[in-house]
Amino acid sequence: MEEITVLYVSLALLCIITYFLKSEGRRLSHIPTVGGSSLPLLSFIGAFRTFLDSKDVLQEGYSRYKGGVFKIAELHCWTVVVTGSELVEELRKVPDSILSFPVALQEFIQEEYTIGRELMSSAYHTPLLITRIARYLTELFPDIHDEVVTAFNDELGLTREGQWTPIPANKMLTEVVCRVTNRLFVGVPLCIFLPLYLLRAIMLNSTFLHRLLHNFDLIGRNRDFCELNKTFSNDLMVGATSIRMFPEFLKPLAARLLLSVSKSVARGRELLNPILNERLRLANESGDDWTNRPNDLLQWLIDAKPSDVPPTTVPLRVLLLNAPAIHTSSMTLTLALYYLAVHPEYSEVLWEEVRTVAQAHGWTKDAVDRLDKMDSFLKELMRFESLSAHHTLSNGTFIPAGTRLMTAARAVHYDENIYADPDVFNPWRFSNMQNAGETAKFVHTSAEYLAFVHGRHACPGRFFASTELKEVLSHLVVNYDMKMEKEAAVPPSSFVSHSLIPDLKANVMFRRRGRNVG
Repeated sequence: MEEITVLYVSLALLCIITYFLKSEGRRLSHIPTVGGSSLPLLSFIGAFRTFLDSKDVLQEGYSRYKGGVFKIAELHCWTVVVTGSELVEELRKVPDSILSFPVALQEFIQEEYTIGRELMSSAYHTPLLITRIARYLTELFPDIHDEVVTAFNDELGLTREGQWTPIPANKMLTEVVCRVTNRLFVGVPLCIFLPLYLLRAIMLNSTFLHRLLHNFDLIGRNRDFCELNKTFSNDLMVGATSIRMFPEFLKPLAARLLLSVSKSVARGRELLNPILNERLRLANESGDDWTNRPNDLLQWLIDAKPSDVPPTTVPLRVLLLNAPAIHTSSMTLTLALYYLAVHPEYSEVLWEEVRTVAQAHGWTKDAVDRLDKMDSFLKELMRFESLSAHHTLSNGTFIPAGTRLMTAARAVHYDENIYADPDVFNPWRFSNMQNAGETAKFVHTSAEYLAFVHGRHACPGRFFASTELKEVLSHLVVNYDMKMEKEAAVPPSSFVSHSLIPDLKANVMFRRRGRNVG
């Protein structure tokens, strides 16, 4: 009986979504379709093709309509893809009142149903990633370096030189990224075992005990908080994808039946609220005289919070910013590690650059900014392994209100009119460019390089991500030899919808070596 019920529910849902796609498709009938038919029901063939083979679907559309637009069917909506440098630049200049990235993001993560409405009135946390990190990243760099060193020592556990050890690459790097990210986001306390933090808070009046516990708590990192952030990211993305499949009137019911995000949010508040409340108490008691005010994202969120925004939203903002920070950086580093493991000659070039720069400038944020070949390596990696990035255009194409727009980043990155030999991975492609200057930097965006999107809504966390990725890679090439456990080839990535996912199970062999940059 249950199987029959599931079948009827599935058929009803299919009919509802078909009607939805049909009605939306009428508004976009003047825009050519790629990947399948635009007819009701038949459009689902194209939607499943987009889900399973978006790389080729987007490349097909780019090849046929470069300089124009086309639409692709997805399981929950139609998406219009904008191509060509001129139209991408035009989109960059469209004001938020017409083309809203925040609204698109709210729709993408189904904010009302996954994390609730309490953040919808104010997204003040996003600009902080640009303003505060730009101001304090140099000052905080020693903490980032310390966490990278400690995290790799803990996760790899390699003490002897010459011994090869297999390590699950993505699992290890996700843990490292989580720890490094949260050293900046919440400081030491939530990189540690929480009871130690609470005990330290009780003993704040004892300078000796405070210092003793500070030195001790750096040893016991809080895996619970890292696991929570990884779980939250997965629950958020899976939950949002599920809810987008339903029409609006069924979403509240679907959210109650299908989502588990609320459990992660509750656990996040449970872990963060003691620290949040303690900081609010100290701020209230000390005011501007609080001499040991923490310098991390959590404190920035507290200090910059508008008066009409309740402090109870701060833990959720920390979780929400963690999700893309951990996911994208760990995926990028996993790919980078595979390339270094297969091509040890890349490691040697990068090691020599790190050594030269460190000898001339010491090991600082400024030194990391001078790693041009590493910038090139990462930028080429994002070009080579990217997929997609998320009114009336000047070419006369009318885009109805409420339409989801995107660019075909991978197709742009593989355009032979923009990049010579685009099918070849050339790690020094950008560093070898003549007079490239800042345009060769990893964080620089343009209409021809869309890994971080482009314009006002380019990824606000890319500056921290760049420093984090380059610091991690520097540590790897200085301290370890690396090779793949099995065949000496980069494990193939998979494409799911608009995401490129590296092999998450491959092992990389590590061997410690006694090099230094001094």
